[in-house]
Amino acid sequence: MRRHGGLNRRVGVLGSGEIVRSHHLPVLLAAGVDVAWVADPSPLAGRRSRWRFGVLALSLDEAWARLDQVDAVLLAAPVGRRAEHHERLACSGTPVYLEKPIARSVIELDKLIAQYQGSRVTCGFQRRSFANVGVLRSLLAELPVGPVRSIEFHEGARTMATGASSDFRDDLEASGGGVLTDLGCHGLDTIDQLVGLGNAVVEDQQLVVDEGVERDASIRLRAGDIDIEIELSWLRDVDSRVRVICEDGVITSSARMLGGVHVETPGTEVRSFFGRGAQNPSQGFWDAWCYALRLPRSEIDYSLTSCRAVVRITEEIYREAGLR
Repeated sequence: MRRHGGLNRRVGVLGSGEIVRSHHLPVLLAAGVDVAWVADPSPLAGRRSRWRFGVLALSLDEAWARLDQVDAVLLAAPVGRRAEHHERLACSGTPVYLEKPIARSVIELDKLIAQYQGSRVTCGFQRRSFANVGVLRSLLAELPVGPVRSIEFHEGARTMATGASSDFRDDLEASGGGVLTDLGCHGLDTIDQLVGLGNAVVEDQQLVVDEGVERDASIRLRAGDIDIEIELSWLRDVDSRVRVICEDGVITSSARMLGGVHVETPGTEVRSFFGRGAQNPSQGFWDAWCYALRLPRSEIDYSLTSCRAVVRITEEIYREAGLR
């Protein structure tokens, strides 16, 4: 049910897809945020949010007329359908939580940064707050494991991520890409948080493309002296994990950055470490929302400028594959 409560914050929602219904609305309502309205071009999508959560479903025109009634807006429409939304939101000065993908190119990202100058925009890379990301950063800085030599990031499974359940992902113009854009952005952002991808280059890529959308990806990057291997798939089960191979040890985590980090060094037993960050996806989403709503919790930078390395290397991978 819709809650009015304690935090004295009101949020509007543009777009009512699965990510909104499965994560954003439950998290906001459970925290006591008043979800003032949800607007979607699809009447059915809006009705689903109303039926399940009791929130007011509006047309887009009705939502724009009520923009001054909210403290922030979640923009969760497909990236290829956001241009008018960006213009209106930037002119209003309303804080925005921007679901990934953030932008399809560096040029597009720079345009957003210029448009929203002076506004608070939160990029939806909430895995930054997950406990294992902080643990990995701390271990790399404090453990005597030597320099990082390579990183392996694998994530994916046979899935209904495309098809009837999420048809926008089969529309390249709307989605902006496939498994690399939708799933791989989190892996790339995690790697960027650990070692930086600002100067990374693409050494090799193999994308399995069907009807213009990549559904499986094998990628090799080079960031300074670090080799990076990325495996992503919607077509096959992948042993979802991250392995950071250092000169004197190996550090492993689940790809979703939850459940603890494990360290193996020569001559010692495997040691496990657990952190104080988000322990589940809901806590991660709420951390990013705290940034968007200026609530005292998040110490993580979710700004648009913090996404530049991920947007740049993603664009470069597509260019190398002949898809840009």
